[in-house]
Amino acid sequence: ASCPFSREGGGGEMKLRALSISRWKHEDSTIKDPVHLYFGVDLSELSFFQRGGRGRDEASRAEHQPVEDEDSTIKDPVHLYFGVDLSELSFFQRGTVKEITALVIRTCVSKTNAGDYQRLEHEGNYIYIISKHTGIAGVAVCDTEYPQRVAFAIINKLLDEFQEANGGKISQDKADNTMPFPALDDALVKYQDPAEADKITKIQKDLEETKQVLHNTIEQVLARGEKLDDLIEQSDKLSMQSKAFYRTAKKHNQCCVVM
Repeated sequence: ASCPFSREGGGGEMKLRALSISRWKHEDSTIKDPVHLYFGVDLSELSFFQRGGRGRDEASRAEHQPVEDEDSTIKDPVHLYFGVDLSELSFFQRGTVKEITALVIRTCVSKTNAGDYQRLEHEGNYIYIISKHTGIAGVAVCDTEYPQRVAFAIINKLLDEFQEANGGKISQDKADNTMPFPALDDALVKYQDPAEADKITKIQKDLEETKQVLHNTIEQVLARGEKLDDLIEQSDKLSMQSKAFYRTAKKHNQCCVVM
């Protein structure tokens, strides 16, 4: 099986692979297991042997009071809407590739802190992420030759247009693609030629020059001992067909951004 994001055409091609608007935070998110930064219990009337037990009891009771986390993230971000360039794929590969791409983007969003601009490198591709404090993130997946300033400009433009089109409202549905956004599909076609993005890159030039971009690989942002291959194998969001496709692509060195 040929991996859709492998670079069969050789170097020099600038390809925009995928775009996504994702939700990384629930409106009603709370810390499930609060941590006591500091707590005290009046133990003056207890014997030395009773003090440890009473302290544990008080701490346990305190844990039943939910503590709101203003910046908590959900472990498994939801794609409000995403699109993948499937034009070079056979009909039978398209569903599989879209599934794998969705999982990879989900992983990248979950590893990007609110307020950050991040570029993650993997298998000859860059995944650009902008994570907003409002709870949404924009993602662009490109070949390494695709200009970084253009990728971030496209993401910023889509995030602004998405929020404006929906009045700032964000679906809390747990399923993907519950907020159709035609402008994203249009951008995925239009901006295959980075020159088409000249106008928005000029407008956002000052923003990019002052914003620090974090450069990492996917492996660097995963938790210690965590591997993308394992996340794919263990995912309940991927069909057996998609997992088999991924293993075959890896075996034949034809992997890519769908890793």
